[in-house]
Amino acid sequence: MFKKLIHCLIFLCLTCLISLLQISFVNSLPICLNLLLVLVVLLVYLDYPAILPWLFLASLLVEFYSIYPFGLSTFSLLIVALIVYWLRKNIFVKQSVLVLFFISICNILIYQIIIFLFNGLTYLFKLSEWAVTFNHLNLFILLKYTFFNTLLILLFYLICNLIRHKIINQHLRYD
Repeated sequence: MFKKLIHCLIFLCLTCLISLLQISFVNSLPICLNLLLVLVVLLVYLDYPAILPWLFLASLLVEFYSIYPFGLSTFSLLIVALIVYWLRKNIFVKQSVLVLFFISICNILIYQIIIFLFNGLTYLFKLSEWAVTFNHLNLFILLKYTFFNTLLILLFYLICNLIRHKIINQHLRYD
């Protein structure tokens, strides 16, 4: 019970920290990064069972500073999490860096497609004054966005694996 409470508090702090980093620091960088998409892939890939509540909390915190209509980012992230979870369990079953690479690319592209479609629908029904248009410049930005986020996902995965192996090795050494 106490261990589970500590675990929840740690994830609450990490979720708030990732959201605050996304709002304050990452959005001001010249490269396109989305830490919440990194969180989706890592939690799904590392087989964390309760991804949706943490993702919902993180996306709600970021939603207040989003340029999209309220709820669009949260909805998109939750749909992406469910799709990536399904892909991980049914198609990409083997755990390797190549599978992580494909899952992260699918994650980013599905997120962008959902944002593009639903933002267009909100503009079409006059729920939003701003719409995303698609041209060759947006395609270049999408490729850059995909590249940097995939690189960040692979980097975080390698760091998580190093930390996990060190903890396991220390634990086995003292047993």
